[in-house]
Amino acid sequence: MLLISNQVEREEDEHIHYGNFKAFSNYTLNTSRVLASFEVQDFFDCAFKCIGKAACFSFNIAILPSANFYSYACHLLASDKYNDSSQFLQSQEFHHFAIVVSFN
Repeated sequence: MLLISNQVEREEDEHIHYGNFKAFSNYTLNTSRVLASFEVQDFFDCAFKCIGKAACFSFNIAILPSANFYSYACHLLASDKYNDSSQFLQSQEFHHFAIVVSFN
């Protein structure tokens, strides 16, 4: 099991996944550390793909659907806005979702 500050839980042998993501509307993390890109039906599909990959810490999802109007671009990222803050930029194309980090 991988547990990151009680905000994401990944069971390797079980099919139990949990993730607490914070939305950053109209922002993108423009990083070269892209793990994978998919076409998904909604935010939930993208979030589940992220928590299914141990190296995923955040994702970008397109604001508007692709040309087929049934899917959205989803980019799984091996970084987050805290590690690549200079690449955290306003965007008219994507929303960014990152695992909630608590600095207590």
